[in-house]
Amino acid sequence: MLRYHIRLVAIAIPIVTMVVGSACIHPHRYPDHERHLAHLHQILDNGPNAPRGSEDGDPFHDAAAALANVGDTSSVPHLIRALHFFADQEIGGTKFGIICTQAHLVEALQRITGTKVGVSYSSWKRWWDTTHPGEPLDAATR
Repeated sequence: MLRYHIRLVAIAIPIVTMVVGSACIHPHRYPDHERHLAHLHQILDNGPNAPRGSEDGDPFHDAAAALANVGDTSSVPHLIRALHFFADQEIGGTKFGIICTQAHLVEALQRITGTKVGVSYSSWKRWWDTTHPGEPLDAATR
């Protein structure tokens, strides 16, 4: 009974990653997983300054955080393109850090791809071009 209720909550709030105890609810366990991912990808593609309702919080951040937990290979181009909205430099020395949303994007990319190439758009774009020759990042979609 509790499991059924939790699935309904996860569908009703698609951007928020639900945690019950130490068990994370993964959207691939409910039937609308593809639609859920498409919605998260669209939010990233719209960018951080897209119009939103007053009670929506920060959908760009929330989508990045959710994809860090539930994204799959179809998410990779959207995540890389979203990095373009942040400073295009790598962490070096002690005077540079990254903001939370960028950290979620990088975390998602590292989890999905199994590789660490940096935190900048240019680093991940270079990785994409090397691992997906002949497939421009801008043309890669769901």
